[in-house]
Amino acid sequence: MPIGTATDQRSSESGVRVWDVGVRIGHWGLVLAVIGSFTTHYVGDRVFWLHVWCGYVVLTLIISRSIWGVIGTRYARFAQFVRGPRAVWASRLELFPRHHRPMVGHTPVGGWMILLLLTVLGAQALTGLFANDAVIETGPLMGYVSMRLSNRLSQWHEWLSFLIIALVTVHVLAAFYYRWVLRDDVITPLITGKKRHVAATEGIPSAGAWGALAILLLVAAVLAWLILRAPAAPDLLMG
Repeated sequence: MPIGTATDQRSSESGVRVWDVGVRIGHWGLVLAVIGSFTTHYVGDRVFWLHVWCGYVVLTLIISRSIWGVIGTRYARFAQFVRGPRAVWASRLELFPRHHRPMVGHTPVGGWMILLLLTVLGAQALTGLFANDAVIETGPLMGYVSMRLSNRLSQWHEWLSFLIIALVTVHVLAAFYYRWVLRDDVITPLITGKKRHVAATEGIPSAGAWGALAILLLVAAVLAWLILRAPAAPDLLMG
């Protein structure tokens, strides 16, 4: 990617902001919440409440990121990185060191991986709200649905967990492949928000922190309202 003027050169070497605060909080928040969800699931019922809270965090972040993907900063928007099949196919050679060129934002393939992860994680968190363990523990919104539907959603909740493990594994391996084989560091910019050797004109004008925070708080408030007014789960689970 061309650097341009001397000013652009200096800016790119020190790092240009490409990822806003909302994207970075969403990314690393999901990392922690997903790890927490799996850990608390396998630890047992005594920390089920933590498992539920991790699910709240995942769903809140997924919905917030989806909204931010429409109204957020340049590289956060789905319209910027979701490409059609032709663009994805054309970018296949970029996966090989000889043809790879570092990009600002997500690659066409990476864009679809992001969409897939958001969809599957969102579905996992959503089904968990209505699930039950057939013994005593129930999702906070189970009272809204029938036992039959809850049992079906519980099965999907379990099946989706295996798909998440597979997708996350591919995602992490891809990040390391980019870093160590393609020599394109895609991890550090998601921590600092800045990518080096990028023209200053390619950067975003602001971090968008207040907008992202407002969306996050609004989504959390709506979810809390739904949970607090949810009817009680059926008594037959308590027997």
